[in-house]
Parts: sequence; structure tokens; C-alpha cells
Amino acid sequence: MGCSSSSKVKLSPPFIWGDSGSVLIKSIKLILTYDPTHKSIKTQVANDKITESLLTWQGRLFTLQDLFITDLSTKKRIKCPEFKAKFSINESDQFNELLETENLLLRLNEIYQQNTDSLRSSLLINTIKRDCKDLWDFSKEFWARHKNRATRQELAHFGKECVSLVVEKATSEQKIQKFLIQKYKATSFRKLKKHIKAKIIMQASDQRPHIIKSRKSVILDFFVQLQHLVEIEEHVKVLIFCWDDVPQLNDSEFIMEELKKMEKGVTIVYSDLKQDIDMLE
Repeated sequence: MGCSSSSKVKLSPPFIWGDSGSVLIKSIKLILTYDPTHKSIKTQVANDKITESLLTWQGRLFTLQDLFITDLSTKKRIKCPEFKAKFSINESDQFNELLETENLLLRLNEIYQQNTDSLRSSLLINTIKRDCKDLWDFSKEFWARHKNRATRQELAHFGKECVSLVVEKATSEQKIQKFLIQKYKATSFRKLKKHIKAKIIMQASDQRPHIIKSRKSVILDFFVQLQHLVEIEEHVKVLIFCWDDVPQLNDSEFIMEELKKMEKGVTIVYSDLKQDIDMLE
């Protein structure tokens, strides 16, 4: 007895990095904000720490786990609490959803030895989802979304044929105004700015990233009736992907060199931020 069928099975396209794998990611972040009460610049996240995270995948299912944080000022390497965030991407390589959130909350409750209420649980899950989505966005999705506006250059990087892409993107004032009206019920506006500049070096054959750098600048100066609100932020980020077949990416000298470059860039960021603040006063 035999059976036949004319129906076709839809197969998902293979993920370009490979069907399965893992990569160690070293990240350095800086977040500066403006404190309008004291008219000063506050450091929300200092660029004196390196976070080591492990990203693994099987098909289009991913797991992200923070492993260690190295404090550059004390040279101490601290082990992170053990919990894994799992997420999926769709067939277009876009972030899909955070998975197994109930198990994730149970693990977080074990770590912090407390039961979180529904509001705090929601905030925790949203924060973890945002971190996963943000990492994925700059690892893959952002560059596909803005490929037509990117400045492209071919180059060799640590013996691999690579491509460098640079993207600059400014959000329109109309779009920012719409967001502020929805979130704050804003009634009038002074200065609005949201600007992103990012650079990636990735392998030409499989789009595996080597290093990603980004800077996001935000100025929101507006009114809600007679209340004057000001939000100014600078986000700077460097991500280094330490692939096993490119050991130079995990070399301490290379990482220290990138840290020095970041320090020089931070000087410019401080200067620009101070100039933006002075123009508002």
C-alpha cells in the first residue's frame, strides 16, 4: 500500500550564520542624561565595565546569557547570576518574541529570593525583552532595515573578507511630536532630536558581525500646557563578537585598543552634550 500527496511542505530559509552555533559577545556601554533640576550631566551607565554574554542558537531559537562583568577600574571579574533569556526570530530574521517568560520569572525569583508582584514581573520581562531585542537589532535586523541608506566599504579584517556599513538616521520632528503627544499629551515643542549613527564590520559571506559601534542622541524639549519638560540623553555602545574562528577578536590588546577609541569618542560626546544643554538655557 502506498500513499502520495501533491501538497508542498513550506521550509524555513536557513539562518545565514548557520543552523546552530554560539558566540561570546563583549559589550561596553555609556549612558549620559541631563538633570534639569541641578542643570548637570549625570552618568546613568559608566563605560568602565565590560559585560561578557553568550549568545547561542539552534535554527531560529536563541538563548542569551550574561556570564561575567569586568570592572575596569578595579580589574575584578564578577560572575553574573545564572539565568538565560530565550527568544525567537522570524523567517525575515526579525525579532519575534521572548520565550518561556514564566520559567524566567521563577528563576529570577530564586536569584533575588523574593516573589515579584504582577507589576514588577511585567517590568522585568519588558526590560529583558528590550535588551534581547536591542542586541538582535544591532546584530542583524538594523542593517537589513537600513541597507539602502548605508555607506558600504569592502575590507579585510583579521584575515576575513568583510564589509563595513555606516548608517546615520534622524527621526523626523513630526514623528517625535506624535510620540510625545501620545505619551505625555504634549501641547507645544521647542527642540526635538533623535539621531543614530552606527557602524558594523561583518563578514561578507555570512554576515557574522565582528564589531558594532553606535551612538544615539536624543533631545526632547517640550511643554505639557505650562509644564516645561526636558529630556536629553546620549547612548554609546560597542559590541565585539568573539567568534572561535577569529581569535583576534577576543585578544586583550584589540579590546583595549577599542576601549581607547571609545574614550576619545566619549570626550566628543560630553562636549556635544554640554553644547546642547547650553543652547537650551
